[in-house]
Amino acid sequence: MTPVKELCNRKDDDCDGIVDNDFEREGATCTIGKGECKTSGVWKCNADGKGATCDAPAPAIKAEVCDGIDNDCDDKIDEDVPGTGVACQTGKVGVCAPGVMQCLGGRVQCVANVQPSQEICNNLDDDCNNVVDDRCLTADEAAKLKNK
Repeated sequence: MTPVKELCNRKDDDCDGIVDNDFEREGATCTIGKGECKTSGVWKCNADGKGATCDAPAPAIKAEVCDGIDNDCDDKIDEDVPGTGVACQTGKVGVCAPGVMQCLGGRVQCVANVQPSQEICNNLDDDCNNVVDDRCLTADEAAKLKNK
């Protein structure tokens, strides 16, 4: 037999003593996906003999939930979780009261749009301590402090 280019066909085409070298071994276990989306199968030679394909089935697509896992197999974690993106009230006071529902740490919770900051004399409760303009800085003082 004259050696020829190795094909994936359960034969030693190039006469080097190794069957289907340069290809995944037919029948060997293979996986596709990762995490919740991982499925297993076996390598199968393609009909043309020029390659091998993992026959693992496509993963079962599940609805995305807030759990730190890519449930819907789109390589994004906890996106488009039901109940997120909705306006809410944080229970805090002042500018820290309005928020939006977000998935954080495995649960949907109200996250403030604005975090407490230095109190500025602007008739707002910037530091969210339930007192407006206490120990406040003027806008100029706040700008100087910010630029340090």
